[in-house]
Amino acid sequence: MTQKKIGIILILIVLTPALFYTAYEINTLGENELIVNQIFEQQLDAILFSINQEAWNVSKNWADRINYFLTKDYENLDENLQQVIEKTGAINAIFLSDSLGQVQRYIIDPAMARDELPLADDLNLLLNQNPNIIKLLFRRSKTGYLKLESLPIVFNAGKNKAIVLLFVAERPSGEKFIAGMLINTSNFVSRVLIPKITQINTERLRVGIFETATDKQVNTETEFPEGAVHDKRKIWLFPEYYIAIRLEGQSIEELAQWRFYRSLVLIFFIDLIILIGVWIIYRNIRAEMRLTQMKADFVSNVSHELRTPLSLIRMFAETLELNRVQTENKKKEYYQIIGQESERLTHLINNILDFSKIEAGKKQYHKEIFDLNEVIKDVLRLYAFHLQNKGFHLQNEINPAEKLKINADKDAITEAIINLIDNAVKYSNEDKRLRIKSGLFQDAVYFEVEDHGIGIGIDDQKKIFDKFYRVSTGLVHDVKGTGLGLSLIKYIMEMHNGRVSVESHLGKGSTFRLIFPKER
Repeated sequence: MTQKKIGIILILIVLTPALFYTAYEINTLGENELIVNQIFEQQLDAILFSINQEAWNVSKNWADRINYFLTKDYENLDENLQQVIEKTGAINAIFLSDSLGQVQRYIIDPAMARDELPLADDLNLLLNQNPNIIKLLFRRSKTGYLKLESLPIVFNAGKNKAIVLLFVAERPSGEKFIAGMLINTSNFVSRVLIPKITQINTERLRVGIFETATDKQVNTETEFPEGAVHDKRKIWLFPEYYIAIRLEGQSIEELAQWRFYRSLVLIFFIDLIILIGVWIIYRNIRAEMRLTQMKADFVSNVSHELRTPLSLIRMFAETLELNRVQTENKKKEYYQIIGQESERLTHLINNILDFSKIEAGKKQYHKEIFDLNEVIKDVLRLYAFHLQNKGFHLQNEINPAEKLKINADKDAITEAIINLIDNAVKYSNEDKRLRIKSGLFQDAVYFEVEDHGIGIGIDDQKKIFDKFYRVSTGLVHDVKGTGLGLSLIKYIMEMHNGRVSVESHLGKGSTFRLIFPKER
């Protein structure tokens, strides 16, 4: 086929999808911007949620502190609770009540006048009027979950009001009862929430705190113009306040429109680049097509190779982050898996980096004398979970008492061994048996991996150690790989005055062997 014909086909193959893609993108840009807008709204929700979570966390920490003194230092309880009140600057009083809702102990802020705080009778009345809340708190406490419930209280003939945060506390004897914190909401907002909001505020985004009844803004250093609120949420524990958010400068709609036109220009610019690219490729069509295909295959295969360890790391990390693992042994197991998969990921990346260094002539090896069996054992320990997870049976014929001394770069030999095991796993098909063996052969030290997989044809055995080469038969080519592993192994062995050999039969399996000069 002439270059002209190939060029015409190339234009049809490249430009036709590009034109269809351009038309499709123009039609879907509006939908894409809607998705962007939804994501942005979710981010704003997350910011408002974080402020609410801060209020909850601080309040729960105070409750945990009170619970600590109740269980650990009950004899000095009044003095300790007094210190809690003074340090927080937002708690006016702390009280303890029995399960029937009768206040047994009442500690107040000494800086407050007595007539500024509710009487014990006011608190008794509040508890008696909310028996369902008390039952709910006791029921939740059985699960070990410390839950806070917020109740408004009006006292002093209706002149004053505050928020009471209730939770279940426990005496050293194990008896449970109701504890409460009388919160000065104004102080809580100024000491806890406003510093949090100050950290969040940026030039493009502002957060404000408002009184629910009057819509009066509390943090006046970033005042909201009328009608400027983009979204708002009530504060869970303090419903008399709400938090609001607004954007500086362009609105979401204006930003979306700007992104639409920018994306449109970018699409036409990409089309122009494609046209220029087609013209350049046409000048050197055959060599460029081959090189492009090799690069595309390499990137695709590397992406697949990296995805498996990354997926496992993410899955186990998210499980641990969400506290779904109850036992320490299970946690330890998950941490080990994450570590092992991280090592696998490091190995994959090292292969690519090593290849780049080899191509650039910058690869160096630092040799030392060591026992090959020790390196093999370390690799098998690293790959234990991976092999188990894939359902492999490993026949280990390594003699730990046998000393196989070689003079080599330990990291490089480790990479070579891992590559052989990794290949054996990939191409084992249904018969998942592996045999690992090492020993002495005449004046040489060897390590070999035997699998019972799909095997390699005679013709392909001569080429598999070439960089990027992959067997073209469908059964083998369905398995993803970078095409670098065996090439790296060959280079490593040559740099150590050794060699790599293969014995294989289609449908029966393969045996790869690394042969090193014996160190005397």
